[in-house]
Amino acid sequence: MDSEVRTVLEKREKEWAKEYNIQPTLEMNTKIKEGVIVGIDEYHAAKYKVREYDCIKDNKYRLIKFEDAIPV
Repeated sequence: MDSEVRTVLEKREKEWAKEYNIQPTLEMNTKIKEGVIVGIDEYHAAKYKVREYDCIKDNKYRLIKFEDAIPV
């Protein structure tokens, strides 16, 4: 059930982002509370790829919604 709900939610988020032309408001390398923005996620709608401050792995990041990313 959890996976079905997640699939529906992700589909609706993509539709919402497309319909309202949701765009990122912060630039790459912006520092936010959770870390540093290193990209835009290509699989999930309206989410930044964020490398945590103490992370040393190149391919590890958190996904943060555009609206939750607050510069520090």
